[in-house]
Amino acid sequence: MQSQEYASAPAILVSWVKLAFDRYKLNVYGSLHINGLSSRGVILSDSAGELISTLPSHYEETMNMVAESMALLDGLKICIRLHILTVDVDTDSESLSKVVSGSFRPPWKIDALIRPIRHFVAQGNFTLCHVLWEANSAQTS
Repeated sequence: MQSQEYASAPAILVSWVKLAFDRYKLNVYGSLHINGLSSRGVILSDSAGELISTLPSHYEETMNMVAESMALLDGLKICIRLHILTVDVDTDSESLSKVVSGSFRPPWKIDALIRPIRHFVAQGNFTLCHVLWEANSAQTS
C-alpha cells in the first residue's frame, strides 16, 4: 500500500457572531454523497447559542441543490411551527441564497421548493445569508 501525501490547505479563520437577544439562528445544509444519496442538516439555536431543534436526515437520490432547498424548507417549517419568526438563516449554498432572494432564477428541479420557501420567508423576519461551509454549524459563545 502506497502512502499518500496531502497538501495542507491554508487555514480559514471562522468566527461566530453572537446574535441580538431577540434573534435566532438557523443553519441549514444539504449534500450529495458519493453513493448518489443526499442528506441534510438543520440546526436551530437561540441568541445564546443554545440548541432548540435539530433535524438530520437522509433523502433519496437527488441533486445537491435539491437537498439544499429541502433542508431550508424543513428548517423554515420548524421555525413557523415553533412560532420563531426572527431568524438569521445561514446556508453554505450561495446559489440557493441567490435563488431565494430573486437574484437568480430557480432551476426547474427546485422551482416547486422555492415557492413555499419564499412564502415562509415572507411570514416572518428571516434573513438569509450565504456563509462559508466551515462557518455553517451551530456554535456556542
